[in-house]
Amino acid sequence: MNYLIKTKTALKTFFNSISFSRGAYSLIDPNQSQKEGLRYSQSFFAFRHIRLKICYFFLHASYGSSNFLSLFFSIVFQLPKPLIGILLSVSPFAGLISSPFWSIIADRHDAHRKIMISCTTCVVFVYLSLPFTGQYFGFGGLFINLVIYSLFDGGVLPLLDNLTMIYLLINYRCFKS
Repeated sequence: MNYLIKTKTALKTFFNSISFSRGAYSLIDPNQSQKEGLRYSQSFFAFRHIRLKICYFFLHASYGSSNFLSLFFSIVFQLPKPLIGILLSVSPFAGLISSPFWSIIADRHDAHRKIMISCTTCVVFVYLSLPFTGQYFGFGGLFINLVIYSLFDGGVLPLLDNLTMIYLLINYRCFKS
C-alpha cells in the first residue's frame, strides 16, 4: 500500500512539473530550451512528428512480437522444429520479392500512403487469422498464411521510410542538396 502512495506521489510530481514551452513539453521549466541552448526539436517530448513516431513504435513492436512465433507454433500447434523452420524461412524470401514490388507500384501510381495503409491492414488481418488457419487447415494453411503475411509485410517498412523522407523534405526542407 505504501508503494502505491509513493508511486502516485511521484507521478503527480512528474506531471505537475511538465509545462508547455513553445509547443513542446519541458520537464524542468518553461525556458529550459533557451537556457541550455537546445532547439525545440531536440526536446524529449517534442510532438512535431508524433504520427511518424507512433507508426514506427507500433511497427517495431510488431516485429519484436513476431520473434515469438516459433514458440507459438511449438506450444499451440505442437509442430516439430523442422516444420517451424520451414514456416519461419518463408518471410525473408517473400520479403525479397514483395519489398521492391510494393515500392515500384507506389512510385508508379504515386500512392505511397494508400498502399502502406492497405498493406498494414492486410498484415493485421492475416496475422490475426494465424490461429484459425493453423487449427483448421494445419501446416499447409499456416504456410499459405505466412506467405500472404510476408508478401504484404515486405512493403510496410520501405513505404513508411519513403513517407517519412517525403514529409521531412516538404515540411522542413531537410535532406535537400
